[in-house]
Formats: sequence, C-alpha cells, structure tokens
Amino acid sequence: VYKRQPLIARAFANRWTSAGLTLGADVDALAISWDGQLLASASSNDAARLWDVRLWDAHTGGLLRTLARHEGRITDLAFSPRGRFLATAAEDEIVRLWDLGACGLALSEEARGETLAGRTPDADVSPADDAGGDVGTSLGDRRPCDPIQTLHGHSAVATAVAFSPDGHLLASASHDGSVRLWGADDHEPLRILEAPGQRFVALAFSPEGRTLVGASEDRLLLWDPAAGNLLGTVREHADGITDLAFAADGSLLASGALDHVIHLWRFRPGERPALAHLRTLAGHTDKVTAVSFQRDGNFLASASRDKTLGVWDRRTGQLLRRLRGHGRRVTDVAFSTDGEQLASASLD
Repeated sequence: VYKRQPLIARAFANRWTSAGLTLGADVDALAISWDGQLLASASSNDAARLWDVRLWDAHTGGLLRTLARHEGRITDLAFSPRGRFLATAAEDEIVRLWDLGACGLALSEEARGETLAGRTPDADVSPADDAGGDVGTSLGDRRPCDPIQTLHGHSAVATAVAFSPDGHLLASASHDGSVRLWGADDHEPLRILEAPGQRFVALAFSPEGRTLVGASEDRLLLWDPAAGNLLGTVREHADGITDLAFAADGSLLASGALDHVIHLWRFRPGERPALAHLRTLAGHTDKVTAVSFQRDGNFLASASRDKTLGVWDRRTGQLLRRLRGHGRRVTDVAFSTDGEQLASASLD
C-alpha cells in the first residue's frame, strides 16, 4: 500500500511513499470497497493448488476473514456499489457471490443497509457470534461464509466481474466469447451477450449505468445492458487489452494492454454512446496489467509486469511518478476511496 504525503507546492507526484502494509502470498487481484473500509485480495498457492479470497482492514492491513477456497485461480474481484456484496470470477469457469454481512464483518451503515434487487440479505453475523480461530470455510461447509450464489454457465475461464452502479445487475465475462448479465437472485443469466471468437478479459459499466464496455484481446465492445444490444466496436490497441476503468465522472475510459501502453478515451454517454481516442500514455517497459482512476481527482494509476506502478495526470497524460518496491510483476492496482492511498497486488 502506498500513501500520499501532504500536498506541498503541488508536488503531488513526488509525495507517494510506501505505507509498509503487505498482505503476503502471491496476489492475483484486489478490490477496495466503496466506503474504503475493506480490501479484498485473491491469493494463490500453486504448489498446493489452492486459491482463496481474503478480506483485510484497509486501514491497518489486518486480516479479517478468509473466504472459501476456489478450485481454480481467481481472476477478478468486485464489490457491490455500497460494499456489502463481493463477486469473484475464476479459472474454474464459475462466478460466486458473497454476502459479507453474513460473514461476521463489521460493515459501515451504508453497507449494512445495501440490498441487491430481488434479494433480501441474510441476517448479519457479528464477529463475536462467529467465534473461533479458523476464519476460513470450505465450499461444502454451510457456515455463514459460504457464497450465497454460485453461478454456472461459462464454458471457459471466467475472467471479469462488474456490478452495475445501481446494483441491479452483475456482469461476468469469459474466454468463451460471452458476457453474461445476472439478476441478484437468479441462477440463470438474464441475458447473454455473445461475440463468437472473442476472449473477453475485462468489463466496466459507465458510471450512469447505461453502457457496458467489454474488452476482448484486441477490441472494445459497447452494449446497452438493459436491452442487450451491441452499440459499437472500437479497435485501437496493437496488442491484447488487459484492463478497463472509467473515471468517476464518466468522461474518460482507460484501457491497459500488452503493448506496454495505456489508451485514454473520451466517452460520450447517451442512447448512442461513443468512444473517441484521446491520447496514448507510454512509459512502462512491459505489459500493463491494471488501471485505476482516482475518485474525484485528476490522477490515473497503472500496474505493470515491469514491477512498477505509474501515477499519471489524466488531463495531460504526463507520467508523474514511478513507484517501485515489488520484486515481481504487479498484477493489480486500486485507489482508496479518498484518493490518498494506492493498493497494489503482486506475485512477490
């Protein structure tokens, strides 16, 4: 975790230092809840062929909970809009949905009150009620930390998950050439968005919720999630796309790729949304693995296989700071809600 020191003479880019919090183990993916209280990480132990999701206190770095182990590497994590629910995608082709209020976690008032359309959350379990040294759980154990939904249907690796801004839809993507839209209380997809031959790797809902962008290896596809209509296709990357992120104001979309660069797109919402290429950000020396916008700010963070993080000015495209410290490739990055910290995941 990197923390921004106080702003001095506008030297924002030179004021990032390591906060000294490490999560341990190889970490493939991470996500921070909307209220900034929880950090979720996906860890792997290839020797034991075990994969799990761990929930941490985002302020102290303390481990709060270990969720059920998966039967394949976890590829993506996503919190629901207010942070009560967590979705995971994995190489076992399965998408899982967790109710963190039923896992004994101390959630914020906003998170405790969150409901997904059509679903009444299970009763909260207090940490005291969920006593015991082993905070983990197995898929066959009906303790509160089992997933509340296990979603089948993809026929290849499930690569990405994203909640719609209103929490009514959960989208999942796969290498099988489909994006599936799930209702909150449905075990069958509401819609299947198909693009035969495409291997989807990332998803992002526009902040107003009327457009879903899916990234395959060489193109961006725009859908109307309500109707399931394909609205447009954009090709710009010379090599495979790896990640997507919308700015909170919805004006920009960032896409990272294997060709070491990040593309910034001007997004025009509406009935006929459009992406217009704005600029290319170059500075990494290896594949860009993840991108994240600072909420309500002017900065974009990127992670790369070159073992570094980049902090960019979204207005000018200037690389402001290169953050070092990881010993192996950096797999994911996320800004905290207040924009004061960056969390990064790595295989070190």
